[in-house]
Amino acid sequence: MLLEGDIFVINVKSGHEVLIEDVKEMISTAGTIGGGRKLKNLIVANEYTSMSSEATAYMKTEEAHRFTKSEAVVINSLAQRIVGNFYLAIVSQTRPSKLFNEVDKAIDWLEKQ
Repeated sequence: MLLEGDIFVINVKSGHEVLIEDVKEMISTAGTIGGGRKLKNLIVANEYTSMSSEATAYMKTEEAHRFTKSEAVVINSLAQRIVGNFYLAIVSQTRPSKLFNEVDKAIDWLEKQ
């Protein structure tokens, strides 16, 4: 879903493990919805979601973020915060990225990017 201000919402279902195929589908969808321009990603990681090691490795590449201007990740657990901090340590060097506990705060931050 694309919100006003070019915010692309990615809602990961509770209990879902994100695989590399899921990531590639999200990227393709972002490219299509955004007409090839860079978007502000809002990733909502619901309870008990995780990401495979292959998907995590792919998410670290520039190819995976060719349609990403900035990224806000909404998390729901300490485990997600630990993994999220590790991920952001890598990607925040190339684009603004931040973790949040609340969707509204994440959207406010993205609107300023």
